Amino acid sequence: MIKQQSKPFAFPSSVFFIGIGGIEVSALAKLALYEGARVAGTDLLESGITRELRNFGAEVTIAKTIESISLLAYKPKLIIYSLAVSPEHQLLRQAKKLRIKKVYKLTNKISFLSAFSYAQYVFCKSCNISFYWK
Repeated sequence: MIKQQSKPFAFPSSVFFIGIGGIEVSALAKLALYEGARVAGTDLLESGITRELRNFGAEVTIAKTIESISLLAYKPKLIIYSLAVSPEHQLLRQAKKLRIKKVYKLTNKISFLSAFSYAQYVFCKSCNISFYWK
């Protein structure tokens, strides 16, 4: 017998995404929003994706320079960043200084989730597919 789970995607209460406007990162941001997490993030360019995320309730900052962004204001429990983001990115350095332990670079292991659209996620939820951050 398969044990029912109340939340197939267990995102923490607050998630910050670096590169939130990208197709893979934005898909994870949508899943986190759907699960009720506070979602914030940054990207270099305004796009249809970033506008859509704002409409869903995400706090999206478009910034060519990120010196004005403080992770302390968002208090993220989890940070996910795009493959395009340098390991020397200022927000990653901030996360280290703030001792945020859950910082994940999007990899092939995680990015399979980005294949899900919102409708597919709802379908998967009904099929009891589970994914948990460790």
